[in-house]
Amino acid sequence: MTGKIGIGLIGFGNWPRQAYVPVLRDMDQVEVVAVAARSDQTIAAARKAFAKDLRGYRNYHDLLADEHVDAVFIATPNALHAEVAGWALRAGKHVLLEGPFAEHPDPVSELLDEVDKIRLELKTGQIFQGDFELGYVPVLHRVRRMMDDGTLGKPLSVTVRLWCGWGLAGKAQCPEATRVGFFVWTGPWYVQVLDVLIGRLPRSVSTTGVRAINGPLMDHGWMSLDYGENLVGRFEFSLLAAEGQAIDLEVVATTGEARADLSSGELKWRTTQRPGWQSECIPPAEPIAAFAGMRECLTGFVRSITDGDAILANRTACRRIHQICFAAQQAADQGAAVTLPTPA
Repeated sequence: MTGKIGIGLIGFGNWPRQAYVPVLRDMDQVEVVAVAARSDQTIAAARKAFAKDLRGYRNYHDLLADEHVDAVFIATPNALHAEVAGWALRAGKHVLLEGPFAEHPDPVSELLDEVDKIRLELKTGQIFQGDFELGYVPVLHRVRRMMDDGTLGKPLSVTVRLWCGWGLAGKAQCPEATRVGFFVWTGPWYVQVLDVLIGRLPRSVSTTGVRAINGPLMDHGWMSLDYGENLVGRFEFSLLAAEGQAIDLEVVATTGEARADLSSGELKWRTTQRPGWQSECIPPAEPIAAFAGMRECLTGFVRSITDGDAILANRTACRRIHQICFAAQQAADQGAAVTLPTPA
């Protein structure tokens, strides 16, 4: 592709303003040319963020018909994600889609089947990527290389932890989160971290947790993933931390272990051959826009379009991530482990 990529924003709420605007302003390869939003006030806010002549649409179908739009960033309410993305794909646009892709499994599966059809049968070369920024954090990929090259040995457990105060005083309780459940509402970003390191479906998913002060929303607990072959995964979380926010990773393997702070990039590891802790820092790109890894995520999307780079949060990974999260929510609701189908 020559020239700048024309970006259309579908939805311009708090998340796009915090996460997309600072990055897109810094990217020479793209130009935000249009926005679709529900109100004139929101369209005016987008024009203030980018340009006075930014084309504004009240109906996203009109944006998809705009020939100047090459790619769309979709950040509508969760219930609309799959529907809007499907129309965008059929309009021939590259798609970056905020998660979760839907509130139920079937629309996710149908959407990703459509992505498969377009890319494999029609061979359009359209890019489809999930907006799961934590999977793009550089220190995570340093740990991945240490697993791949045998530095740590064969992995036995991989754990990602979220500790935050999002649920203090019941602040996490909202209609959307309560309706879909914690593991669908928040889980995909953290399961993506596990998927980068493990890259396959577990045999089963179980959950343990409490619904302390956010009504029916589980606000403290964990998801356990049994992959077989002496490997387990885990997503631990608390929305009730008194102060601050932490996102940590721990890998335990047969001949070593590694611990990383995904927000700062601080990493330490040790092995049976070198039992003393070694350390380094591989920070995310700065300034951080909303969350660590966002700049790398959006840059990766653009490079997939311009240079043909591999897509990390691709359709296959996104399918696994959603299967795990829906299974975890089912396990939480039913109080029993859920077995996942063996991949064909």
